Amino acid sequence: TSAQAVLGESSPPYDSVCVVVPSSPEASCLALDSLLSLWGYDAANVPDSVSDIASAVQALDALVPFYVESALGRIVREPANGTVTGASSILLSYPVDASSPHLADFETALVNYVSSAYQDHEDLRLYAFASTSFDEEIKRLVAGDAPLLLAAIALVVVWLALSSSFGLLAFAAFPTVLVSVAFAFAAQALAGRKASSINFLVSFIVAGVGVDDMILVESFYVKRGKNLPSALEASGHAIFLTSFTAVVAFAAGAFCDVPAVS
Repeated sequence: TSAQAVLGESSPPYDSVCVVVPSSPEASCLALDSLLSLWGYDAANVPDSVSDIASAVQALDALVPFYVESALGRIVREPANGTVTGASSILLSYPVDASSPHLADFETALVNYVSSAYQDHEDLRLYAFASTSFDEEIKRLVAGDAPLLLAAIALVVVWLALSSSFGLLAFAAFPTVLVSVAFAFAAQALAGRKASSINFLVSFIVAGVGVDDMILVESFYVKRGKNLPSALEASGHAIFLTSFTAVVAFAAGAFCDVPAVS
């Protein structure tokens, strides 16, 4: 209800989208993962003194250090005893139920509010990230870059048709690659994994790698006197290396933290 008062009447109340604790007496919302719980989520209870706030955080850090580490960013500690003396950011989490029909409206209202509130304050910046934020950003990028991607594909097809020994290779390459992408989506669905916006971005990269492999096969096909088995044998190592380096690059990106993102 307090969130509705801040976000506006058009926003659903938080208790309509929160994660409910069934074992609680009144099936209340899961407690928010925030340092504001130290003061009962009431602004009137937050001390005016910085030292009093620091003392409360230090007391909590002594009991549950993991809680403080997950709630504060770039924590500054006293070298002598390790007590918390400052931090550059604080994380406020609102656990939500992904199955709630009101979730999209609540997240939209929350993100819009945070994006417009306190942005003119020189010492404070607010950033909002909802469960749909990543997908929405990817969709925006895909929609904006789709014409460029289609134009690039058209240029590749024209270049292949003009430079290849076989004009039909240009028109056979992309359908073949698209079939492999469709197979990948089918395998993902069979494994019970839902498709996301990232899958559609990767599809363009897979198409580029697939066309590159097609060019290699065609080149060796001409050099080996149009002997297809010999061409496949000769180009296999090159195709394996290009595909393997792509897999290694994606794996490195999946397991490495990017400072700009984190």
